[in-house]
Amino acid sequence: MTASPTIVVLTGSNSGLGYETVKSLLASSVPYKIYCGARSLDKAQKTVDSLSSAKKPADILVPLVLDVSSDESIAAATKTVAEADGRVDVLINNAGKYNGPSRWPRSGHVFAGLS
Repeated sequence: MTASPTIVVLTGSNSGLGYETVKSLLASSVPYKIYCGARSLDKAQKTVDSLSSAKKPADILVPLVLDVSSDESIAAATKTVAEADGRVDVLINNAGKYNGPSRWPRSGHVFAGLS
């Protein structure tokens, strides 16, 4: 009997730390099913395509449209995962959105406006 994979949802999987996290999970001996979340299907699919390997089952990486700044996108992603797997074992919330000034304040302190 094969162990059930750990279900992982990873936001911001298409670049930087998110992309590297997917690579690390794939290198592990632990069985994972990884939902690669990104703001567009194209970005999510590019992550899946670039990291897919003949060594792993085809369904281990799943592209997922997940824009953390959109309640509708979050609800749709939740429904997708719930219908396919019924659970999430690990949520890695890597995506973020910075709505502050478009350049660094003179003080160099990013959160200077927070008090």
